[in-house]
Amino acid sequence: MNLTVFTMLELSTAHISLETNQMLEDNTLSIAFVAKSYRGIQYGWFIAVPYDDEDDLMWLPDDLEKIVNLAKERNLDWVMLDCEGARSEHLPVFEW
Repeated sequence: MNLTVFTMLELSTAHISLETNQMLEDNTLSIAFVAKSYRGIQYGWFIAVPYDDEDDLMWLPDDLEKIVNLAKERNLDWVMLDCEGARSEHLPVFEW
């Protein structure tokens, strides 16, 4: 059996603004993502890191573009934004 393994960066949802979070909720961004939820309560996002089409990044809000670029620099496949995720000193923090 040939298994596929993906790599993921976990970060705090504090690294996205309330406006970016709303864009994710409204599904208005040009990037693949899914809501992270448990028993109907949403508390974060799984975001696919795009490698093929660089044009997708130009439509992202600045905060999310920085997160995606951080993941790309580390050759990661996914970003998990979680309300209890780690905070990075390399990214802005938003209190909301």
